[in-house]
Amino acid sequence: MAGTIKQIAAKSGLSPVTVSHILNPKRTKLFREETRRRVLEVARELGYRPNAAARAMSTGRFGAVALLLSAQQGRSYLPMGLLDGIHDALADAGMHLNVSKLPDEQLTSEGVVPKILRESMADGLLINYTDHIPDRMITLIEEYSIPSVWINSKQRGDCVHPDDFAAGRDATQRLIGLGHRRIAYADYVYTPRQVKSAHYSAADRQAGYEQAMNAAGLAPRILRPKKPLPAERRLDFTCRWMAADDRPTALVGYGQHPVVAAWVLAREQGLTVGPDLSLIAIADRQVTVAGMPISSMVVDEGAVGRGATEMLLDTIDSPEQVSPPQAVRFEYRDGGTVAAVRT
Repeated sequence: MAGTIKQIAAKSGLSPVTVSHILNPKRTKLFREETRRRVLEVARELGYRPNAAARAMSTGRFGAVALLLSAQQGRSYLPMGLLDGIHDALADAGMHLNVSKLPDEQLTSEGVVPKILRESMADGLLINYTDHIPDRMITLIEEYSIPSVWINSKQRGDCVHPDDFAAGRDATQRLIGLGHRRIAYADYVYTPRQVKSAHYSAADRQAGYEQAMNAAGLAPRILRPKKPLPAERRLDFTCRWMAADDRPTALVGYGQHPVVAAWVLAREQGLTVGPDLSLIAIADRQVTVAGMPISSMVVDEGAVGRGATEMLLDTIDSPEQVSPPQAVRFEYRDGGTVAAVRT
């Protein structure tokens, strides 16, 4: 049998009234973090499950948020770290998560988005829709004043996203500090014509790289295929720029594809990865090849999920406020593929 508020109170040494308030999303923030965690831990241990209908009637809240995903392939990204961050933040607040996955036709239709809140029994939306976002969808959410926070998307406000610009800049500055001057930036995912309509990271990572190069008085060198590059042609494309007389001594890669291809060819050509060719990937996890790590700029997806959820809970409590965008920094993880330039 699931635990009751009286049982939680007895085990945690608090009054039933205090426990009831802490388990109420509207009042839980009035108590100290230590007290809240003690109650929530006991509640989870006893298997406490609130009566959703009774709580909704008494508080006007469902005690849940909805995670909104696109039905279009590639337009929503949900790694486990991101989901863990969302789940843990909601668990701390005594709330739960519902998921809605809808096609663009519904997301841009009058009345559908507000209906999501009712049918999902949710107090607000976490919108995990990363690129090619319909303008009408943004407009409808604003017009209906729906409590919502965007994840991994740059908006005017109410959004949490990785700081991809800083990732590109910081990776490049690290290489410059080690004496590299011929530093290239490679993106094998997007062609030059696709960058503007792609996920913001495609432009931001390159812009951060270019800022660092320009600030150091160095010439940027962008390696992008003019046409979409299938997997079987990545080595050929990489071979062409590596065979040039002015071959870069360092490479910053958008994701894993450029650095993996360069790592493979460097070993085939007898180059020492690091001194002869330093490699840094920008990704959501440390890149590896053949079980060996590559130095990477890695974003804490859990921090993105937790930050977005906490921002949404604040928005639900104060619907009139607009939270400024929150950018989550990447951290450098050494994989042994970066070294001072060989002289």
